[in-house]
Amino acid sequence: MFQNLATVLEQGGSSLADVVKVTIMVTDMSYLDQIVRLREEYFTEPYPADTLLQVAGLAQPDWMVEIDAIAIAR
Repeated sequence: MFQNLATVLEQGGSSLADVVKVTIMVTDMSYLDQIVRLREEYFTEPYPADTLLQVAGLAQPDWMVEIDAIAIAR
């Protein structure tokens, strides 16, 4: 999931290092530990501000996680 975000950011002239805010939506809060581990793997300190929300559903019925990010374009 974060690799997809990295790809989109790079295509837009930015990178994960330029992310200042992340909103992560999950359909099941039991994914929290995995998300925290992935966040630490893909982002470096200081970590971007983030919001984690549990939602009833996402844009596609089979999606379990959706990420919205704000990054600075250089």
